[in-house]
Amino acid sequence: RFAEEMSRLQLEMSMGGSPDPQKVGQMAEDLYEAEQQWQRMLARMRLADDFQSREYFKVTAAWSERQGESLESVGAMMRWQASAAPLGS
Repeated sequence: RFAEEMSRLQLEMSMGGSPDPQKVGQMAEDLYEAEQQWQRMLARMRLADDFQSREYFKVTAAWSERQGESLESVGAMMRWQASAAPLGS
């Protein structure tokens, strides 16, 4: 859903339109919640008792590093994007 809304927003702006502040605010709230879920999931994997969850965390971190980002920077970018729009508009 988020990707669809973001595509619509980009299309509207590329045609010279102005985004609906309420939609932008809702998207920011959705992105903020997704970032919070991301952080909780990473913490659960990092602190898990089972080897497979910890291994998956390490594989995810390694893949992220190969893409030129850290898991922390992905979360930081999500927080920054969410804060760039006024929440609750």
